[in-house]
Order: sequence, then C-alpha cells, then structure tokens
Amino acid sequence: MDTIKKQKNGKYKLPVIFLIVFIVISLSEGIFFVISTQQKEYEIKVDFLNVNQAIADSLLEELTIDQKINLLLVSDSSNFNEKIAGYFVSSQSNEAIKSYKKISDTTILSPFFALYPNSIFPKFNEQNFIVPNQKTILSIADTNILTEYINLAFEIDSLSGQNFKIIQFCSNINEKIIKDSSIMKFYSDLCRKTIDRYSRQNFIIAIKLADFYFPNDSTKTKKFSSFYKNILSLGANTLIISSKKQLDGLNYLSFNGLIIAQKNIFSDLKMFIESDADMILTNDSIETIKQQLINIVISKNKYKKLIDKKVKKILLAQTWITEDKQTPNVDELKKLISSNQTETTIRKIYKNSIVLLRNSDNFLPIKNINSTISCLIFTDTNKFSDFQNIIKKYNNTQLQIHNKTSLDFIKKTTKNKNKNYIIIFDNLEIDTRTIKFLKIADSLNNIIVVNIVNFQNLKKLQDLKHLYFINQLNKYTENYLAQAIFGGIQIKGQLNSFCSDSLAFGSGIQTAKTRLGYDIAEMAGLDSAKLSIIDSIALSGIKIGAYPGCQVFVAKNGIIVWDKSYGRLSYSQGKRVTHNTLYDIASVTKIAATTLAAMKMVETGKLYLDDPIGKYYKNTNIEYDRIKPDTIVMIDTLNILEEKDWEKKIKNSDTTWIDDTLLQLVDTVIYKLTPKNNIFKVTPRQLLMHMSGIQPAMPILKLMLLDDAEFKRIKDIFDENDTTNTNFDKAALRKMIYSDHYIKDSAERRVAQGMFLKNAYADTLWRDTKALPVMSNKKYVYSDVNMILLQQTIDTINNYSISKYVQNNFYKPLGIKYITYKPLKKFDKNNIAPTENDRYWRMQVIRGDVHDPSAALLGGIAGNAGIFSNAYSLGVIGQMLLNGGTYGDTRFLSQATIAMFTQTQPDSYRGLGFDKWAKRQIIAPKASPNTYGHTGFTGTCMWIDPDNEVVFVFLSNRVHPSVKNWKLNSYKIRNNIHQAIYNATIR
Repeated sequence: MDTIKKQKNGKYKLPVIFLIVFIVISLSEGIFFVISTQQKEYEIKVDFLNVNQAIADSLLEELTIDQKINLLLVSDSSNFNEKIAGYFVSSQSNEAIKSYKKISDTTILSPFFALYPNSIFPKFNEQNFIVPNQKTILSIADTNILTEYINLAFEIDSLSGQNFKIIQFCSNINEKIIKDSSIMKFYSDLCRKTIDRYSRQNFIIAIKLADFYFPNDSTKTKKFSSFYKNILSLGANTLIISSKKQLDGLNYLSFNGLIIAQKNIFSDLKMFIESDADMILTNDSIETIKQQLINIVISKNKYKKLIDKKVKKILLAQTWITEDKQTPNVDELKKLISSNQTETTIRKIYKNSIVLLRNSDNFLPIKNINSTISCLIFTDTNKFSDFQNIIKKYNNTQLQIHNKTSLDFIKKTTKNKNKNYIIIFDNLEIDTRTIKFLKIADSLNNIIVVNIVNFQNLKKLQDLKHLYFINQLNKYTENYLAQAIFGGIQIKGQLNSFCSDSLAFGSGIQTAKTRLGYDIAEMAGLDSAKLSIIDSIALSGIKIGAYPGCQVFVAKNGIIVWDKSYGRLSYSQGKRVTHNTLYDIASVTKIAATTLAAMKMVETGKLYLDDPIGKYYKNTNIEYDRIKPDTIVMIDTLNILEEKDWEKKIKNSDTTWIDDTLLQLVDTVIYKLTPKNNIFKVTPRQLLMHMSGIQPAMPILKLMLLDDAEFKRIKDIFDENDTTNTNFDKAALRKMIYSDHYIKDSAERRVAQGMFLKNAYADTLWRDTKALPVMSNKKYVYSDVNMILLQQTIDTINNYSISKYVQNNFYKPLGIKYITYKPLKKFDKNNIAPTENDRYWRMQVIRGDVHDPSAALLGGIAGNAGIFSNAYSLGVIGQMLLNGGTYGDTRFLSQATIAMFTQTQPDSYRGLGFDKWAKRQIIAPKASPNTYGHTGFTGTCMWIDPDNEVVFVFLSNRVHPSVKNWKLNSYKIRNNIHQAIYNATIR
C-alpha cells in the first residue's frame, strides 16, 4: 500500500492512460472478427497476471470487505457516486468525463472506464461530425483506412480518460462465412492491429461474447471456442458474457483472465460468487447489490476465499493499467474532435463505405455525362440536399422526392424504354409488388437502385442490374453517393454481412475514379487553413482595383478543393460573379482549343507536325504587292502606338525587340515587312513552338486605325477604294469597312455589337495574311499569327470550324457546358464578364464579343483567342490532360500525345502550344518545372502540374474598363494564389 502511495505522490512514475475504443466489430446480421475454423490450440497469455503480484497481495490484505465488494461491481450507468471497480457508459459527455476524473483522483488505482458498445466517441463530438456506426466501419475493405481510424479512436479515448476497450461480436455466423479464408484473414489482421495499438498503452481489452456461442451444441461451440481462443491469443485479457449459456461454455476456452458477467444471468448472487465470473455488470442499485454480497460473503468462510481470488485478479488488472496513468483532458479532446485531422479520417471512412453490389456491363460510373437522368427518392424524412447539390454539378438530373406511400409512382414513371433512372430507397421496406415491377422496368431501362440501411431489402434486389448499398445516411454519404454514380470517387466498399450465395460477406465491386471529385483540402493532402489565404489574396485584388471580380479553381489529386467566385462583373456594383460566369480567356484559347484540336488531329493522322501547312490548302497563291514595309504591328491585343520611337528602333534591321518594361511585361517584336519566305512552307510544329519566323501580328491595323491622321499615312493600302480623295472622316471610314447590322453574303463577321466586317475586307484580310513575311531565321517569337494560321489549317482540313471540332470532340463529351466560342449565341449577356471599354476602335464596352482585335476581325472564332469559359470547365480540361488523356472513362487523347506536346522542346523553354514553367512567367515559384499551361491578356491563366497533380485556373477581367490596368501583374496576384497551393501542401 505504501508503495502505491509513493508512486501516486510522484516518487515513481505511474501515470494512467485511460482508453477505450469500441472499434466497430458488430453487426446484427453478421459476425465481425472471424479468424479461423481450424481446431488448434492457441497460447493465451493474460498480460497483467504475472506483474505487480506483491503490490496486489499487499493491497488485498489491507482492503476491507466493503472495499473488496466494491471491486466486484461495474456499473453501466453514468452515476459516478460510488468508488466501484469501473463504469461503462453508453453516452459519454463532458460531465461524465469530469465525474470520472473526480472519482479517479480520489482512488489509488484507476477504476475501469469504458464507452459501452452503443457508441464510439464522446457524445459532445456530434456538433463536429457524425460518428460512423458499426456497419459502416465493417464496410471498409482498406485496412490502412481502418488503421487510421483505430489510431484516431485511440487518441480520443486517451484524452477522454478511457482505459477499457470492448470488442463485440454479434449473431448470424454460419459455415459459409467461416470457410471464406480471405475474409478470415482480413478480420484477423484488423483485430491484430486494433489490439496491438491499445496493448502498447496498458489497457484492458475485453471481448464481448455473442449469442451464437452455444454450449448446448458441442460441435458449434468447439468451432467458436477455437475462434475465440484465436482472438484471445492476440492479446485480449477480458471476457464479457451476457447469458447463462455463455457462462456454461467458459470451460471450452480455458481462459484465466478477467470475466465480467451481466447480473441478470445469475438466479442469485451466490451463483455469481461460485462461478468463474470475476465481476458483475449492472445498472441496478449499487448499494443494494453490495449489501447482498456482503451478507453472503460473511456467512461462510469459503465465500471469502472465492471473493479474494476474484479481487486479486481485479487488483492485478487495475495496478497494471495504473502504471501509465494519464488524466483526462477535455480541452485537448474537444480540440482534437474539431480538428481537420478528425474530419479527414471520418470522411475517409464514409467515402470508402459505399458498396456497389451489381454493375451490369460496367455501366457505373455513368460514362455519358450528357445523358438525361431522372432520380426518384423515396424517404420519410430526409431532404437529400447534399446529394442534390453534388449531383447537379455533374448532370442536370431531375429529382423527385416521395414518401413511402408513393412507391407505386415507380410504375408510371419508369414505363418508357431505354431511359436512365436513379431510384433511392431510404431505409424503407420494399414490398413484393414494388420488387416485381422494378425487375420488369430494370430489363427495359438503365435503373440504378440505391438501398439505404435496410439490409433485408438486398435479397429482394440482388437480381437487379445496378445496385448500391449504404449503411448510414448523412451529409457525407449523400455527397459521396452522388460522386460515386458519376465517377468522382473510387468505389471499394464491401458487404458487411452474409446475404446470399451471390451477395456473400465481403462482396463488393470496385470502380475507378474517372472524374473530378469534391472534398475538403485535407482529403487531397492540403492544409485548408493555409489554403484559405486564397480568399484574402483574391479579395485584395478587388480592393486595389486589379479587377472587379474573378474565379479561382484548384484541383489537387483529382479533387476539387477550391472553386470560388469573387466580386462583381464590373466596378459599377453590377451582378455578382457566380460559378457559371463566363470570362474571355484570351490566349488561354491557344491551349483550350487550338492545341487540343491539333493534338487530336495529329493523333488521328489528319495533321502532321513536320509537313508544311501548304499541303492542306488548295489555293496557296500570294499577292505580295499588297503589303508595304514598316507597318506597325500588334501582339496579343497590345497596341504599341504609344512607343514614339519605334521607327528609329527598327532602322537598318528587320527584327527588333522592345524592352518588356515599355510594354508592361508583354514581349513585343517589330518587323520591317520585307517578305522573303512563304507562310505555306512553315510546319505545324513551328507554329506551335512560335518558331515559324512569320511576322508576329495579323495585318489588321488598316481595319482599326480609323482616325483621319492615321488613315492618311496608310490610305494607300485601301486599294479597293478611291484613294484620290483624302478627306475621309472617321465615320466615313467606319461605314466603308463595317456595317451596323448583319447582311448575308455582304457583312457577316460580327466584331462587336452593331459592328460587322464587310466580306470584301474579310477576304482582303486573308489575302494579306497569306502575304505575311517569313524570316529565314526561325528564332522564338511569341505570336498570335502562329496559332491563327494553325487554326485556319485545322479548319481547312476538317472543312468546318474549330469551334465545332472542339465542341464535339472535347467539350460536350467532357460534360463542360460553360465554355464556347461566340457565347452570345448560347448565354445571356448578363452572365458574361465585360472586358475593355474600347474608346478608340469599337467605341463600346466589349461584352460577349472577343476582346482580341485579330480574333474579333476573324468573326470571334480564332486560334489565338475567342473562347469564353468559367474556371470549372478549364479545370476539367486540365484534369483530363493530367489523367493522361482520359476523363469519365472516355479516352480523349493518348498519354504519349500529351507527353509529346507538353515536354520542353529543343531550343525553347516552351512545349508544343503550351507554355512551360519559367522564372519570368506568371506562375508559382514552387510549381514543378514540368508544369504547363498558358496565360491570357484579359487577366487569366491555367496551369497543370503533373508532378504535384495540381490544376490551377484563374479568370478575371482585369482589362475592364481599361487595358492599361496592370495591377494584376504588378501585385503578382495570380502568382501568389498559385503559390498558396504549394504552401498549403501537407508534407
């Protein structure tokens, strides 16, 4: 006794770690840890029996009869008023932990403290997450996830003061389950990991015997005893029994550890004292039971000896767990429960618990994202809001919710043939009539049936073609179910009980993740707290006037962790930016349309990278006399007229670089136009690498410079008109070149609202483009012309527009609806972010018409610009490329093609069509050198990092209302948001 006191006073280190985890190993329909059916002997060692014998003997001598009787009692109530052996509580609260701590602080040895098998975690966690139930846990086939869950449970148990773990087994074990060696091994490994984690911290591991343990059936009992001996040999040191049959069968186990029995199995307390049971578990009055036991013990000397034997074993156990005593810490417990670590583990459990039992013709996950789908949900109470929110992100599924009395609605709804339906039964009993019709409808349509909770329905539904099973309905499983149907998550759950020969214990069909999913940042390996800085960076850009609004998209490891919109469409406090707002993505078009099309056509043999493009044109005649020297040029929409000395800079040279700073970080080259080579001799590879040698700007200035002074300088190039008259005013020039309305066969190219380029000038533009000079020296010069010529080559080969090609081959099958050329034909103008307030040429705020002048004069469809998109649509394209060319179980491009186009090219820092990582780029410094993508003049970018599996998209209209606003670049907003992703990576 003195020794223990010295230890308690700190002379010897005896902290107690109070533990308990009920690691979900029970099922009302099935067994949990079935280990082996072989008849073999297992060595069962009870770890606390051979330690601290002297301490236990000393304590036993000092204990009074009253104290000894206390040690025989365990209460399953939350009334912590007695200093008994322990407490098993079914719903642990903050008050329960504090009450236990108070009791524990006044005792030398640690009382047993367990959270009984109705729950797993303390009750006050419910405001943070929904605890997975036992059936959900047993649906997890991935033992690594279960190990993570066990570790989390252990941490929570430790902080809540528990020191007792209960493993429970339930009914319905049968020979078929026992003979399944793979299931046996799975549960054996799981049980071993669980016991190993807790046994390292000196706690009591209790096995609760199940009802299937029948000593009256010697054959079964022998088999089940072998099973229990295996479990006990792994390190369990306590048994909990709940029936007289179990008590009678203890002799089969030859177990000498602690045995706790429910009080109601004894006809009287003398029977308890004379039995092999060491302790009584009760919720009756402690005082009444104590007094009855005292009366029995003092009546005969033999009862005193029997009691001492039981108490000695209990003292050994309590001394053993007291060696590592630790005080409950409610504050740290609450912190852990509300942490992202806990949230992540809980999400992994639910994500991996969805079971797919039938998948005829590999229909799931759904491949055709554009298919029409009707969803019928039969439920009493649930609104399925989380399911609806997620499924709408993939498909415009029509949802109808009915109560259970409306099951006959299925008949009239599914009478058509070849339709797609999702039918969800939320914990409802499905009657014979409904099953009969479901089978008929299932043969005529693609019906996906989801059965929630009700295990008995599975036998009735097992012949259907497509069948999901969910053990627990909540916001997590609703979310993951919607993702599972469309391939946003991988499915690998298993059936947690035996249903039939074809739906055996452990059944489950695995499917691959085929599309982007939705989850918290931690599920993708990012720290959400660190990632949240994106909000402040994006909002700061609005505050300083870098742009009126923007969209930010981040996907990591195939999971969308950020897809948010900020601000408004304009500074005049107009409509807010939404997920579906369309932005003019400018030069990002080069990779989102032109390069994609080129990749597909190279792969299909329609375009050859090293053949001259003239091969694809019928008419390659060029009229060189139409192009005059020393014409001002533009690059990627940037007008260089403000550079006063440009003529001096190019004197006596045919190529001159103007310093970046003069033109706000945009590379610019000015050419003296003295054509020597033919544009039809360049190759698609040279165009994609911007090493064609072609003048880097389209010959469009004569169609834009409508001021009289400028026109006089270049009026001679308008040979279609009478140039002897030099008194042109701006209005006359505009009227000469443009029509204020569409005229078939006369003025068909829309440049802006009320502004259509006349066909004669459209023809002249192509004629002048063909005559563009080509340098012999093929040095890198970034140019819109390259991608425009490539697009026009693609159109020539296909004999239709690139807009139709990318729509049919990429956008539509990818299921991205908010990406297009010429958005005003498909979307409301108010859903499109405005760009420049053009006061020089188009004389209006550009909205819904492409901002880039070259693309505008080409009618809004061009290789360098013209695509309008939201961030999500570009993100899907990026993920398809990151996936190696597949998305939604459809192959769009080969991995080899993607590798060829995205790798750094010889004598260049770029890929084919794609820009690559470089210090001077608008990109995160920590992005992988293999990162590829593009930026856009309007304030956009898209970067794909294959090494870190990151897709980043930023869209804004920084050019609204003025293209001279370069704050987006000077404050490095895109760079900083991109870098935030890497800073948030969990190492």
